[in-house]
Amino acid sequence: MEGATGFQRISSSNNSLALRLMCCWYLCLAPSGVAFGLGQPIILNFDELDASYDDPEGHGGRREATSYLARYGITISGKTDGTMIAIFDTSNLYQGEVLVTTSLRNVLTQLKGCDLFFTLNLPGLMQMVSFTRPKLLAGVTGIVFPGWEAQALDEAGKILETVGDPLGISSYSNVPARTFVLRGPGIKAVRFHSTTNNAAFQAVLIDDLTLYPPGSLP
Repeated sequence: MEGATGFQRISSSNNSLALRLMCCWYLCLAPSGVAFGLGQPIILNFDELDASYDDPEGHGGRREATSYLARYGITISGKTDGTMIAIFDTSNLYQGEVLVTTSLRNVLTQLKGCDLFFTLNLPGLMQMVSFTRPKLLAGVTGIVFPGWEAQALDEAGKILETVGDPLGISSYSNVPARTFVLRGPGIKAVRFHSTTNNAAFQAVLIDDLTLYPPGSLP
């Protein structure tokens, strides 16, 4: 392979296949060794990690997310001081009776604060990034979800697009899951900002984070 944007070398005995692949294959290799190929979005559902046991502070159902994200070449910056970017097992939140995730039980979120910021720095320039806010269950007392925004940033830090629920959610009926889409091209980072406002959660809950490298749009 020739660098981060090179083409995969294939033996001369497969010349026609090599020509086809060289015309249609883009390869972006993250520092962790995760390869992004044409037609292959990368989905992070956070469920490979067991977050069911206590963290070092004795809190159940959470694991610090840095190592997991690094597998995909993603780093964290701009995190509000004293907060934690965590993979959270939602079965530990109100006995699992306030939301329904789109994959299994784990989501990505931010803990230990009220006015919260963090940025996910991506392993390459993405054409699109999407993620899902889980279904919210109102129960008999209603449900309150924090206000939040997500901004797609280019390499210079310029905002390409913003999505979110900046006013938050307050409802006495169930709120369906919703998928949010940030469109590029050229997305190098995604910045999140959450404001608790006495909500049941401290920050936005992120499930099925999906990265779309060049050539992989649906």
